[in-house]
Amino acid sequence: EELYSSFEQNMEFEFEFEEEEEEEKKVGRKDKEKQNEKEKLVVAMEKDTEKRAENQEKEVEKQEELYSSFEQNMEFEFEFEEEEEEEKKVGRKDKEKQNEKEKLVVAMEKDTEKRAENQEKEVEKQEELYSSF
Repeated sequence: EELYSSFEQNMEFEFEFEEEEEEEKKVGRKDKEKQNEKEKLVVAMEKDTEKRAENQEKEVEKQEELYSSFEQNMEFEFEFEEEEEEEKKVGRKDKEKQNEKEKLVVAMEKDTEKRAENQEKEVEKQEELYSSF
């Protein structure tokens, strides 16, 4: 009986040991899953940061283009005003140049509006990207 009782105890101990081992494996799997999730989050954050940097760079380029375009438009405006002054001195008014100037002003306004809209859209994209993060 002692031998049988000792055998039973050993079997119970073996069974408990196997259960504990199985539980540790489950915990280990959960830890690995959590680690994988953390790694995925880190990768997603890195990608988000890269995307933000790219978007920021594009935004800077757009701002530089806008400023450059504005400078060019101002130069054209100045040239037109100089020509207009010269024509007044001579006593002639050229209807065609006035029309060109008006067209340029309209084009400048449209260009400025379009750039402002694009700027707004870019800001909205940035805000959406930030809020989704």
